[in-house]
Amino acid sequence: MRVSNTYKLGNSVRVRVVFRDVDDELLDPATVVVMVRGPIGSPAETSYTYGVDVGVARESEGVYTFWVATPDPGTYCYRWKGIDDVTVTNEESFDVDESCFETP
Repeated sequence: MRVSNTYKLGNSVRVRVVFRDVDDELLDPATVVVMVRGPIGSPAETSYTYGVDVGVARESEGVYTFWVATPDPGTYCYRWKGIDDVTVTNEESFDVDESCFETP
């Protein structure tokens, strides 16, 4: 069961992925991409590639993180993609509530 994550408008949200091989060993794919899509009305999805784009970080073998800016309320979706001999994906989402303040 997935736990719902809700954040306040204006916070940066850290998203994380762990890549493992078929033997459950940590794995660094040849290419790691995180795609982010903001709420309806936000700009289209944006992709960030580890080693190319600032912000995608490798914490340790197989473990990657990215900070998502939340300028608009609504549901944000993100998908991690590890590309190597096979492609592995993980897609999740989180919600961002309106702020009580005019300038969050």
